[in-house]
Amino acid sequence: MRSALGCARPDYGGQLERPFIDDHSHEVKMASVAHPMTGSIARRGIGTWALILLGLTVFVLTLIFVGALAALLPWWFVISISAAPIFFVIAWRFPEVALVLLVAISFGLIPDFFLPRIPLAGGALRAEDLGLFGLVILLFFRRLGQLGCAYKVVSTALRPILLVFALVGISSMLAVVYKTAGIKDVFNEARNYVYWLYVPLLGLVVEDDRRFARMLKLIYLLAVLIALAMVVQSLTGFRLTSRGQFSELWTVTDSVAGITRSTTPGMFAMGAALIWMLAAYAYGEMRFNVWFGLAAILLMAGIVVGFGRGFWASIFLGFLLLGSVKFSGGYVKTFLLFSILTVMVSSFAVALKPELVNAVFNRVASVTEEIERGTSVGRRKLENQYAIRAVENNPLVGVGIGGAYKPFGLDSSYWEAESRYIHNTYLHAAAKFGVPGFLILVGSIIFFLVRSWKNFRMLSGNKAIGFTCFWVVFATGLVTAFTQPNWMTSTGVMSVAIAVFVSEWLRFRQMSRDLEVMCSDRAPV
Repeated sequence: MRSALGCARPDYGGQLERPFIDDHSHEVKMASVAHPMTGSIARRGIGTWALILLGLTVFVLTLIFVGALAALLPWWFVISISAAPIFFVIAWRFPEVALVLLVAISFGLIPDFFLPRIPLAGGALRAEDLGLFGLVILLFFRRLGQLGCAYKVVSTALRPILLVFALVGISSMLAVVYKTAGIKDVFNEARNYVYWLYVPLLGLVVEDDRRFARMLKLIYLLAVLIALAMVVQSLTGFRLTSRGQFSELWTVTDSVAGITRSTTPGMFAMGAALIWMLAAYAYGEMRFNVWFGLAAILLMAGIVVGFGRGFWASIFLGFLLLGSVKFSGGYVKTFLLFSILTVMVSSFAVALKPELVNAVFNRVASVTEEIERGTSVGRRKLENQYAIRAVENNPLVGVGIGGAYKPFGLDSSYWEAESRYIHNTYLHAAAKFGVPGFLILVGSIIFFLVRSWKNFRMLSGNKAIGFTCFWVVFATGLVTAFTQPNWMTSTGVMSVAIAVFVSEWLRFRQMSRDLEVMCSDRAPV
């Protein structure tokens, strides 16, 4: 049975198959789309021994192929190539699991030396890039007869995304034709915007409520694992993840002895998981228990050891915003619970590493002094001045994607992209793409802010998830956008894309249920 909108299959309470009634025999049968493979082969005259022989032959040939590769290539490359077929087998049966594996790779939870890279245009296609393209193609054929349904869910969200793709394509062509940037730099910056493909990809991955719920659970589990890795890294000084910042914490011009700053590309996944838990508790969608407390403490600790002041502010503002739409007894209870958890996290920090709490206070209090002494905040202020000058010199097209907007500085000796990277999201778009690109970015942020907010307000259930989706757009596009180019990095774009899809799916299912109720009310008795 299809939904009232003709696409998403409704949830049948955990049943894997849908029973139907044969009108002629009046017997209950189970709908099935596949016949047992062995039975099909047997009908063609192939016996059991022939099937075993075929399997052994394939196994031996595979061993020979892998052995030949091992003689020519590094062992880690052989492992990654051998794992690729397994990944696509999983993707065919459980696409949501394959998708979360890709997200885990992007967030650095799988060591990079296990992952292959294909050299291209002076840069490289990473494992997560290859997985993204491969998953889109695989699931395109898997749901070939349901593409209209998948498109219907994300059609509205794709409009601003198509504008972004057009903008990046034009800027890339101009950069290559007029040689305003090297092909390697153009490629490395353009690949980040490809991650907007996660919006249509998720439309192909999620085909019913059960798959959607499983995907959210896996993403939540991934967020908790990221937080655990961040805490362990910061406390032990032993690196577990392959991406993100992992270094001694510096405040103004002095390092904080014994404190390791541990950041992750999955920061917004951690923040979203915490905001969802608090919102779910406020809306009465979740009760407090031991696992709730442990997960919340772990997420809060993971957020703290990142020492991201803008990110801390986005969590705080998100919690206040939740109170503005849900100020009730439930929110008051959540506020008290959040306060208790904060005290508990502080107590654990004092017990394990007393200087950690000191470092947090110093990190918050050092903003003014950093500006005056020209350190981190001061350097970004200078960076912004160069970006504004680049816009003034090239208001129509900017310096182009991959282009440098300022001369090499002291950081360029160890950071090649220093003259091209801009921390401010808005100035990044303006300097790279000119005023038209800036307007497209601002329009996209406003569109998704308004859209996710309306989607959240229209929901009769799943309010916490709806609010969390809005928070991700709010935190990435507004609060932290002045210190991080979230909408111009692959992991930032991916985080926003996932939130956008979840918001659109919730809206789609709400409309579907409302329409079904309306149709049932009008049905003749």
